[in-house]
Formats: sequence, structure tokens, C-alpha cells
Amino acid sequence: MRPLLDYSGDVAKWKVADPLAIFDSVKVQIVKKLLAFADEFGRKPNAVGKNQLCWSSLYDTVENACLRELAKS
Repeated sequence: MRPLLDYSGDVAKWKVADPLAIFDSVKVQIVKKLLAFADEFGRKPNAVGKNQLCWSSLYDTVENACLRELAKS
């Protein structure tokens, strides 16, 4: 959920008014992507946890949802 945070000031703030709405819109996608990576690595959590492409993909999913929400505003 890091893409939803704004670190530009002294205190981190949410970029969107309702971060839980963003989470609700992407939670299924995130789980599907994570399970696909897990299947690819033979269900080895250590391998999935260390895979940069996996975490980049999950980050991008949340960031895209955040940008879509910000574009509506």
C-alpha cells in the first residue's frame, strides 16, 4: 500500500481520501498475482518473498489504482 502514501512533508499522509476503497478495488488482483508467483516458484515463500518482479508487480497494481483514483478528482 506504499504507493498510497505521500512522504513529501515531515509526516507521511494518504494521497487519497479513502485508502481502504483502493485496497478493496485491488485486493483480488493482488492475491491472484501473488498466488501466480507462488505457483511459478513451487510454492516456496522464501523465493517469492525475495523476488523483485513479484513485489514490483504488486506495487504497480496499487499505484495504478491510486493514479486512477487521483485522476477522477
